[in-house]
Amino acid sequence: GSSIPNAVEDENVENFLKEMIKRFSIKAIKLHPNLSQIDISTGSGKERIERILSACGEFRLPLVVHGGVSTVLQNHAARRYSTIEKLESLNWSLSTETVVIAHAGSYETDLEHTKNVVIPKLRKMLQSHDNLMIDVSGVDFHVLVVVLRNIDADRIIFGSDALYYSQWSVVVKLLGALKEVFSDVEENFLKIMSINPSQAIFKEN
Repeated sequence: GSSIPNAVEDENVENFLKEMIKRFSIKAIKLHPNLSQIDISTGSGKERIERILSACGEFRLPLVVHGGVSTVLQNHAARRYSTIEKLESLNWSLSTETVVIAHAGSYETDLEHTKNVVIPKLRKMLQSHDNLMIDVSGVDFHVLVVVLRNIDADRIIFGSDALYYSQWSVVVKLLGALKEVFSDVEENFLKIMSINPSQAIFKEN
């Protein structure tokens, strides 16, 4: 995978991706508006992300987008550039490839806000954009249960945030949350862990 550095001008996004594919055979792009300080509420920020989306479609690259807050950032405004309230304004269908909203749009978001704001907006986004999915990395157990109760399992992909958490602990957390929500745990576990990723992200050429 790769991200697109801020030093790459909008008009050079396609050339940059072409070079990354040639040199490293990249298979996906990560977009982190908070970290990259891309303000979606501005015209220039929206144009940049839409350029990235179109390029991902052109080169058949799935896009993984940080969803939520990033309180570690020193730029206080940038901490909230990737909240669901801003992500919902984008036309994610500009890419023909899968777009994954990481952390179910709820990173560092409390349970009540997830229930009352994030989930309703996510549901509308998923209805509007057939290529949109979510992953469940980096969310606590109670948020995970709320997500599983409200988002169709066919639109969910497992994510572990493996650089920060033990993968197996996240797998166990997912199993526990699935037991809270579904009678058929195995079917939904296989969807989220294997079937959905293989169909949406790790496609065979």
